[in-house]
Amino acid sequence: MSQWISTWGAWLVVAALPGLLNIAVAIDELLKECRRLPFFQPLRSPGFWFWAFLQFAIPAGLFWLLVDLQTRPPIDLKLWGQALGFGLGFVVVLNSRTDISALPTVDIKQLYNLLIKYARNQIAAGQTGKTARFWADVTDDLQQSTADFNSGFQYLALYFEEDVSLTADEKQRYQERITLAKAASPRNEQVKAIRNLLEVRRPDLPEALRRFGGSEKLIQRYFPKR
Repeated sequence: MSQWISTWGAWLVVAALPGLLNIAVAIDELLKECRRLPFFQPLRSPGFWFWAFLQFAIPAGLFWLLVDLQTRPPIDLKLWGQALGFGLGFVVVLNSRTDISALPTVDIKQLYNLLIKYARNQIAAGQTGKTARFWADVTDDLQQSTADFNSGFQYLALYFEEDVSLTADEKQRYQERITLAKAASPRNEQVKAIRNLLEVRRPDLPEALRRFGGSEKLIQRYFPKR
């Protein structure tokens, strides 16, 4: 094993670069999409690890085959540049049909989407039911509350304004959604709008619920000792 690593290690490191670049971009997108899954803990999710493996292995493996690293080309700036460019341009590669030596033409996008969909289904299988129960309970709790929701709207306006991960356009869209939610009626429609606005990070969700008048019973049921 050690001899194999000493023989191929340098080329494996080069091949890993596209995978690392792709997973860095993909994980940020996934976590944004999963903001409404309050109990999603990626490191404890088998589906997440399978998803992460695919996001790393597919671009790394494709680069190995396309550049034919099996022939152990010189590891120079040109090769590093190819690895960097492939990693950064992997989305473009997904929209192409790529010829790989000794293999039939591969529809990369179709294969990639099929595997990633399976991995996402594994994540959803562990999250959908508990997430639906949680948001149903939040809806019922806020509808029964006598709060006027002003404190909650103020909190969310500041929250999204101070979130450095959001672009200026994203911040503006959140502020517009808050304005619409404030004007929504009847109350059940306003609660629905609030529920859709609660795209805060999991540790911040208990505070956001309190600001909207959520009951401590609800909060402690789902977030004990918060």
